[in-house]
Amino acid sequence: MKIICVHSLNGERSTEIRSNHTVFLSQQGPLLTRSEIRSNHTVFLSQQGPMLTRSEIRSNHTVFLSQQGPLLTRSEIRSNHTVFLSQQGPMLTRSEIRSNHTVFLSQQGPLLTRSEIRSNHTVFLSQQGPLLTRSEIRSNHTVFLSQQGPLLTRSEIRSNHTVFLSQQGPLLTRSEIRSNHTVFLSQQGPLLTRSEIRSNYTVFLSQQGPLLTRSEIRSNHTVFLSQQGPLLTRSEIRSNHTVFLSQQGPSLKRSEIRSNHTVFLSQQGPLLTRSEIRSNHTVFLSQQGPSLKRSEIRSNHTVFLSQQGPLLTRSEIRSNHTVFLSQQGPLLTRSEIRSNHTVFLSQQGPLLTRSEIRSNHTVFLSQQGPLLKRSEIRSNHTVFLSQQGPSLKRSEIRSNHTVFLSQQGPLLTRSEIRSNHTVFLSQQGPL
Repeated sequence: MKIICVHSLNGERSTEIRSNHTVFLSQQGPLLTRSEIRSNHTVFLSQQGPMLTRSEIRSNHTVFLSQQGPLLTRSEIRSNHTVFLSQQGPMLTRSEIRSNHTVFLSQQGPLLTRSEIRSNHTVFLSQQGPLLTRSEIRSNHTVFLSQQGPLLTRSEIRSNHTVFLSQQGPLLTRSEIRSNHTVFLSQQGPLLTRSEIRSNYTVFLSQQGPLLTRSEIRSNHTVFLSQQGPLLTRSEIRSNHTVFLSQQGPSLKRSEIRSNHTVFLSQQGPLLTRSEIRSNHTVFLSQQGPSLKRSEIRSNHTVFLSQQGPLLTRSEIRSNHTVFLSQQGPLLTRSEIRSNHTVFLSQQGPLLTRSEIRSNHTVFLSQQGPLLKRSEIRSNHTVFLSQQGPSLKRSEIRSNHTVFLSQQGPLLTRSEIRSNHTVFLSQQGPL
């Protein structure tokens, strides 16, 4: 977890911005208690009826609540990524916008109101006209808007990660290129300087000037560089997400830096050392030499190992995202390692036990035995259940990202199945 220090208006340093994504609270009644700020990602609620109960604030993304009463105190800003507050007192200054994800505003008029800060990761608004409506804030990661007139239509908000819009007006200034995911700019003016490559995910630059030095490859996910100079060494593979390496000997070729998520290695030379297994998401190794030890499975998302020795036991399936193994005997082939986050494999042997459903992303189970109990829906991202028994209640939609249910009882309405990451509820009364 990252701690982001923010200098408030009176200069005090606050380390309480701990949110994993964003908690927006502007409650109509009393403030939430600290223990109630639990959302890991996002619940957007624009409630017209009674407020949510504490037990209902369980979303893995973010609770957005708009408060008409007193503001949150600093100690209440505990969301796992970011709390953006445009308080009813003085507005935040630009230097105070330091969230782990980021709201970038190139504002031409007054500051954004609370209702405008709704993006699940980042809303880029260079608004010249009316504000976005709630239904239009649907981007799974980032909505880039350079609005010149009417609001975007729903069909325009489609990006699962990022909507890139080329602006018909002046280009973004360098200080505005701070997106936590990705800003792709084919700028007509001067290129970015090295110090300006600070994106939390990826800056793709086809630079016309001098290339980046190795020490400058510090992106939280991946900097793809088509470098004209010397190649990267292994120690320089430090991407927070993924470098795809098909190393045949010396350093990486340009064509070998391919993925933002996963390191696929089909190494013909010596194996990587333990210190080289640093990817924040996934290291895929189909090693021809000795296999990794169990203690070496440390990837932040998933280490898929097609080991030539004995297979992993169930207790060893501890990946932060998901290791699905349909172990029948022979190991997975390379063509079977396809999923960027999750390998879905249907098992011909006994099903996983409930305690084994620990995946941080998604457990897809089409179980031949008894269905999971409601309390067992613990997946960090998504549990897809085609349940033959009674349907889940709405209050039971607690998945870390989204529970999609194709229930044989009454189906969820479209308005209930909204976000690939987030359950958007615009509740008109009790559920």
